[in-house]
Amino acid sequence: MNRMKEELLYLVAVRVFGKTCELTHWLLENSHVHFSVSLLTSAKLTENDSHSPYKQYIEEVFSSRIDTTKILVKAAQSIPLKAFINASAVGFYKPSLTETFTEAAAYEDHGMITRLVKEWEMAAQMPERKDIKQYQLRLGVVLAENSNFVKSLYPSHRVGLGGPVASGRQWISWIHLDDVVRIVQYLLDPESSVSVGPVNATAPFACRQDALSKAFSEAVNAPSLPFGPIRTPAFVAKLVLGSDRSTLLLEGQRVVPKKLLDAGFHFKYPRLEDALEAIFQRRPTSVPTD
Repeated sequence: MNRMKEELLYLVAVRVFGKTCELTHWLLENSHVHFSVSLLTSAKLTENDSHSPYKQYIEEVFSSRIDTTKILVKAAQSIPLKAFINASAVGFYKPSLTETFTEAAAYEDHGMITRLVKEWEMAAQMPERKDIKQYQLRLGVVLAENSNFVKSLYPSHRVGLGGPVASGRQWISWIHLDDVVRIVQYLLDPESSVSVGPVNATAPFACRQDALSKAFSEAVNAPSLPFGPIRTPAFVAKLVLGSDRSTLLLEGQRVVPKKLLDAGFHFKYPRLEDALEAIFQRRPTSVPTD
């Protein structure tokens, strides 16, 4: 996990648990981890390094997600935890242009990404520990001023060159960092009625990629160029990202946080224009969600 991801994760932890949190590093081959806590989160914000070679990327994500989670679960077996939250990803669901996914959706194998997330969630489960609340937090794309996603879009969109990828009709399920923090706090509340298991940590209103790109350009006050924004062809995305990762970008999935909504959780930033205004202090026009 690179330094920026560590800082985002630490920010979430501090805002949830207070400044007594510590960011701990250990070597993966050292499976001994000592904890003195009552609440444990195992989290990797799902912002992968698209520049690493594909084979290396595959090895790194399996190692960083699954192996480290197994170490944490092993360590957690012997301590009196109240809750265990593992940050998963919406990549659990197959990419689709037409379907809407809630936590009740059945798993379908759709390549490396879905298998990775499935194995990641399985590694985090402790069926014998009925005494603790266990959640798999299926995160969407995290939006924040310093998130990888926002930083990757900013340069091209700021100068008016940001545009749709392929058809632009693929879904982007996103969430503002503030709501990630609030969801974790909500799940840890003894009064929370959210049932254990998977929880979709996405805003209620996903949007199409072309709509997100347009709203982002408005939020950063991009100039209007005579030739308009540049569309990225699908083959370019596949060439740069590889077949599995590009599928998420080219298709995506529409994910709804049904369990949170049913429990009465209120999002601070339910719509994309709300989140972008908070980040850039400029509100884009209403973003379509169909």
